[in-house]
Amino acid sequence: MDASWPVSSSELSGKGWSATVTWGTDNINALNPTRLSKACFEGRCVAYFRKCDATGRCLFVFDRGREQELVLEIEARSSAGMTRALGSMAYLPDKADINSRMPLAVFNEQSRFESPSCGRRRSRAGEIIWDAGCEFLKD
Repeated sequence: MDASWPVSSSELSGKGWSATVTWGTDNINALNPTRLSKACFEGRCVAYFRKCDATGRCLFVFDRGREQELVLEIEARSSAGMTRALGSMAYLPDKADINSRMPLAVFNEQSRFESPSCGRRRSRAGEIIWDAGCEFLKD
């Protein structure tokens, strides 16, 4: 997360891991629906992005519909630490219902993309061209 932007976040930690949960920032990016996976648990389904690397870092981005996405960044010192972190937390899709908890283990599909966000570029004529899946952002 770019620390230069104002954020609403919390720090968490456990044996061998630490995490940052961010639920609000002025740096808003539209999520590309074609880059999101879907996880379901006890009748609830959530679109999400997961990217983990070999250095012990995992990024989760949860689509919250009309609200800004929730970002969870985990850093672990070992694979055991990452296992503990993943087992220690859950995503709450309905913040008014504590029973809506979804264990992080159900969000297990690794993305092949580096980012869940919509990208854009300019054509030679100067027109904005959005990534596939982000056509909804056209004016």
